[in-house]
Amino acid sequence: MQILVRGRWHAIKPWLCARYGSQIHRKARIEDWWDMNGKHFRFTDLPAELRCCVYEQVQGQYIWPACIPQVRPLQTVSDHLWHDANVQILDPGKSNIQRTNSLFRREFLKVAWEASWKHFNCTHNLDEVISRLGGAMVMPYGIRVNCLRRINMLLPMEKYFEFVGICPSHEEPFHKRELEPTSSHVRIFRHISTLVFLNFQFEMGTYSDPWTQLASSEGYDYEPACYNVLVEWFFTFAHEHLKGIPRITASGHVKHRTKTKWERIFREEYQDRRSYEMASQIRDLEAMPPRKFPPACYCPTPCHFSEVYLPHPRGVNPGVAQSFVYDD
Repeated sequence: MQILVRGRWHAIKPWLCARYGSQIHRKARIEDWWDMNGKHFRFTDLPAELRCCVYEQVQGQYIWPACIPQVRPLQTVSDHLWHDANVQILDPGKSNIQRTNSLFRREFLKVAWEASWKHFNCTHNLDEVISRLGGAMVMPYGIRVNCLRRINMLLPMEKYFEFVGICPSHEEPFHKRELEPTSSHVRIFRHISTLVFLNFQFEMGTYSDPWTQLASSEGYDYEPACYNVLVEWFFTFAHEHLKGIPRITASGHVKHRTKTKWERIFREEYQDRRSYEMASQIRDLEAMPPRKFPPACYCPTPCHFSEVYLPHPRGVNPGVAQSFVYDD
């Protein structure tokens, strides 16, 4: 769908984002605008593309999928934030639009599941959802939706390396764990036929990488691990298992140079059919002696977790370090 603005045609969705931004305004402000505007129309009179834009705003950007044995749809839900927490009653207001009529329900369910990001912060939920849905599912009214089109992963760095099969020991820093049939592995994404966009989100955490944890637990002297190096290592090991996915990106605590490099590699492999091999880089990493772990940070501004309260060998106190610097 396109809109004519000053003699030129524009795609409606990019034009709306450029004109009004992506921020969702408060309901009161929207109602004030309606009062001043004075225009009334039936929602069904809007083109389907605009109705879909409304559904996207109602649903929000993320869905956290999880498999629940029994669920009663369109009922008040309880949110337990932790064990034995007080029950917090949430108003499922987003469900109201589904109750209007069958047309809106069909459209909303399809947009909500296909346009939103499915966010996973543990591999257990990812495995369960993929094994049960396989990328698509049938909703009420026989609506078939490709629910795993966009996936966002956010794991601690230790779990990211487990995800590529790395469980190090001090004698063997890149020890490969034996994968059982139920073991989660990054190659699982290649079995999702509907996947078109995969994002890996990184956030620094205290002792979050396996080598720092190992050195800390065994009393070795070490520098805080370089987070940029850890991200590089993860993609080096994951690369072979991610081929064939249309779009792969990185976000969060990722240096711009690292983000640009790996997004270009994945893009050129998929779009231009170029071939990149990481076998030699992996052999070089596996040949590194144990004393090189965890990888020391030599970035101009140390890119390790700012709350690891240890004196840094180069005189920088991580406890008062600057926030993550993306450009050095």
